[in-house]
Amino acid sequence: MQSCAVQEDAKNFESLLLEIKCLILGALDMKSLCVAARTCKSWNQIVENNDILWKKHCLAIGAVCQQESDEDGKYSWKKTFQINYGKKKVKEAWLRGEYSNIDSFSKLPEHSMCPMGAACWEEIVDAELKRKGTN
Repeated sequence: MQSCAVQEDAKNFESLLLEIKCLILGALDMKSLCVAARTCKSWNQIVENNDILWKKHCLAIGAVCQQESDEDGKYSWKKTFQINYGKKKVKEAWLRGEYSNIDSFSKLPEHSMCPMGAACWEEIVDAELKRKGTN
């Protein structure tokens, strides 16, 4: 019985205008949006092809992303999000001190370094200096 209800809900969703579908999907958090994209081909096409769905998530990841998105508009919001999500995770790990006790560059995990702006690295260096008590 529940399977029929789910199928009926899917049919109802499919009958909505694209703008309404985008409003609904736009209300989802990032994880739910990615799950929705894997639900079926039509949902995947909506998520993949509507850049506005990615804009709020991109801007939510912070200044790294805003700086990148303002750069010539050469990337879509989705691509900008993908580029900057990894940067955000690396920056957060550095700021949490995950790499503070590593004593040589060769011991840093490969993913712990990535191209970021000078302001991001300055923030990371300042955090490290404060942890070491030298600032």
